[in-house]
Amino acid sequence: MVYLTAAMIAIWLLTFGYVFYLIQRTKSLEQEIRALETLVKEAEKGR
Repeated sequence: MVYLTAAMIAIWLLTFGYVFYLIQRTKSLEQEIRALETLVKEAEKGR
């Protein structure tokens, strides 16, 4: 039973770690998209 408990704890920790990674990656991509949108708008103004 100890191994089952340890395995479940490990699975939950990995799951939370992966979700945290996905949240951070999403925030990073959103910032990059905003920066690209700004560059596009500036390029359109220069036309």
